[in-house]
Amino acid sequence: MSRKPKTDRRETWAQELADLLATTKEAGPYSLHRRDEILEALDRVREGTYGLCRDCGRKISADRLRVKPEASRCVRCQRKAEGSRAA
Repeated sequence: MSRKPKTDRRETWAQELADLLATTKEAGPYSLHRRDEILEALDRVREGTYGLCRDCGRKISADRLRVKPEASRCVRCQRKAEGSRAA
């Protein structure tokens, strides 16, 4: 069984994010925020940190990245961040 080199995965992630960015063209505030998140995710792909939580450094689950490819936090840290905003 052979694994894909990391560079191939990065190219795949970058392409998926670029495709997502292309579909986020409507000009609402949510769309602009999401566009910024996607551009930040592309930066993380280039830096080699895509898929790692920005708060705890652990891997973000593949399921979460499939649902929200621009995610910068794991589910646990995202819940903490949202909880601190609500307080």
